[in-house]
Amino acid sequence: MFFPNFPITDIEATRAFWTSLGYSFNPDYSAEDVACLTFTDEVAVMLHAPSSFARFLPEGATAADPRATTIGMFAFDLPSRDAVDELFAKVVAAGGSAARPTEDLGFMYTRSFRDLDGIIWEPFFMDTSAYPGPDAS
Repeated sequence: MFFPNFPITDIEATRAFWTSLGYSFNPDYSAEDVACLTFTDEVAVMLHAPSSFARFLPEGATAADPRATTIGMFAFDLPSRDAVDELFAKVVAAGGSAARPTEDLGFMYTRSFRDLDGIIWEPFFMDTSAYPGPDAS
């Protein structure tokens, strides 16, 4: 399995946000100060309260503030363009915001958003049958 770990400010608000988007949490890996967000059978995201996240940092290190610094954008595929749009509408209704304009490359469609803590997520749909290949201009 793959478990990226992120610091968040409010466990309950984060649970409510992702639950409203249709996602669930694995209680076996969750506690009062950490929530295990399930994406697939192989991918789960550990969302830590600041004190929990701090336990894993190297001595002298501090957690980055995703509202001020972007260290990554976390992309995940959805089954259709409509699914991307539907998720994005739920994100905005739940308090998230657009991270950048919608990107439509014809074969790939992305709606990038910031969650409640400013972490950037990029749900996308890719029509592999329409992909022009790496040499296309």
